[in-house]
Amino acid sequence: MTELFPIIFATIVLLVFSGLEILFLRLFNKVWWKVKWMRRTALLLPVSGLLFIGLWVIGLYNLNKMMMLFGAALTALNLILVFALLLALPFSGFLNKLNDLLDRSKSNSDKKESNHQIQRRKFLKTSAAIIPAVALGSGLSGTVGAFGSVRVKKIPLYYKNLPVELDGFKILHLSDIHIGYYTWLDDLEEVLEEASQHKPDIVLATGDLSDRLEVYGDMLNLFDQVKAPLGAYSCIGNHEYFRGFKQVVRTYEKSAVPLLLNSGVRVEKNGCSLYIGGADDPRFLNRLGERFFQQTIDAAFAASRESDFKIALSHRPQGFDYAATRGVDLTLAGHTHGGQMGLGGRSVFETVFGKEYLWGEYKIGDKRLYTSSGIGHWFPFRLGCPAEAPIIELKRRTA
Repeated sequence: MTELFPIIFATIVLLVFSGLEILFLRLFNKVWWKVKWMRRTALLLPVSGLLFIGLWVIGLYNLNKMMMLFGAALTALNLILVFALLLALPFSGFLNKLNDLLDRSKSNSDKKESNHQIQRRKFLKTSAAIIPAVALGSGLSGTVGAFGSVRVKKIPLYYKNLPVELDGFKILHLSDIHIGYYTWLDDLEEVLEEASQHKPDIVLATGDLSDRLEVYGDMLNLFDQVKAPLGAYSCIGNHEYFRGFKQVVRTYEKSAVPLLLNSGVRVEKNGCSLYIGGADDPRFLNRLGERFFQQTIDAAFAASRESDFKIALSHRPQGFDYAATRGVDLTLAGHTHGGQMGLGGRSVFETVFGKEYLWGEYKIGDKRLYTSSGIGHWFPFRLGCPAEAPIIELKRRTA
């Protein structure tokens, strides 16, 4: 049933936005509504969107990857175009209205219209057409970006007191792969093949790895192709609970990848010990509070030592606040997908939601968090926030 959530969501949003789009077109852009091709386009968008959703459902039901991807991509594009027009139409309508007022002012005046007034009216007419065009172009770009390649890039994190033995220590951070939506095992293989060229010391995964339980074990087995000397470890995400927690746990027990759930493990690099603790996931918003993260992080690091370099795997970045006070040097997280819209290496939603640690590196004193934008996504749209599998490199700050 959970596989249908994006489809149900897309259908509801499509119908609501399409209705508003037609309403806004009739209210704010009456001149455009009278144009036959414009009116037909407005009516055609919801109809074509429903057809694309039908194709998506058929692909999902028959486990046909190409049909599912094709239907999902066209649905996303259609929905984004509707949304872009919905945002743009009031602005363009206002400019058209302003232009009409200027025209009436000119007709009621005996004075000859100046060159400045002519140029101003031309600017308003052009702007009224440009705003929807830019919105549509951004929607197209975001849809294309969702199906682009996954960025595998080194992310240096600097520590003043990092042990010399850990200088240059590399972590392949995998998060939110969501196998079965728009990412498949062969896509993950390509990512891991590229990542292995960086020779990471360890692979750490932070949940929401596969939305198809029948291939969860196959996915975990792929981690071995990285050939990281210290192996691979994972924590749980909310989608593991939604899909079938008990089956996921049994899959981990049969694999070579340990699941760190309110528990941790100690590994060594050049004689220096690192302690990796895996936090639980609250699953529901009513449990998303400080007390939950205190309990799960305390449990995960109960066996750690003061001398360990501590790394927390927390699917949700909200665990960082308490982990930092608990002495955890590095927290790795995902879940947010960076809001799937970014600007300058940050999520555009950070100004709206405040301290949510949506994407990138964050600091509390000498403690660090990296929130990955994830390899996969729930809805196929990414604009300025590419999918990623970062190589976190610990660096000793010398100055």
